[in-house]
Amino acid sequence: MSWTEEQIISWHEHCFENVREIQSSRRCVCYFCAAKGLANAYFAPTTIVEWLNPAGFRGEPSVEVFASGPEPLSDRATAFCPNCTFDMVIGDASGLPIDDPSFVAAINNRF
Repeated sequence: MSWTEEQIISWHEHCFENVREIQSSRRCVCYFCAAKGLANAYFAPTTIVEWLNPAGFRGEPSVEVFASGPEPLSDRATAFCPNCTFDMVIGDASGLPIDDPSFVAAINNRF
């Protein structure tokens, strides 16, 4: 399937501050790992153990903090892939076609 540039850019936003979406998902994909054909590109959200918490969480004005463990420090945290540790994780709660190889390839090629 062919995707527009606008679609791909808007879908990429699901990789950031995505803790609520990830925790609502049953399954996640790292589009980097999937596009490269790497094992474990699809995983349960409970396997995520690294989160980037945005600057300004808990009153910290300019500090981004990484959290190790299953629980993020902020409701605006960004998930990192438990395999490659990139922030290219999208959950199925996003409604995006995470099982479609053309989707995975398109977003990986763009970003």
